Amino acid sequence: MSAREKLIKARLGMLALAEELQNISLVCRKAGISRSHFYEIQEAYEKWGLRG
Repeated sequence: MSAREKLIKARLGMLALAEELQNISLVCRKAGISRSHFYEIQEAYEKWGLRG
């Protein structure tokens, strides 16, 4: 598995966890990212899917 595939898998897992928990702050703390970065990832996924 390439580094890009690992990153995609991690981001998809993070988005799925956010949907399950309905708590963005908690997910961001667990992932070690800011909420603004989370929303950038979410927006890219919603616009372009896996290519985003």
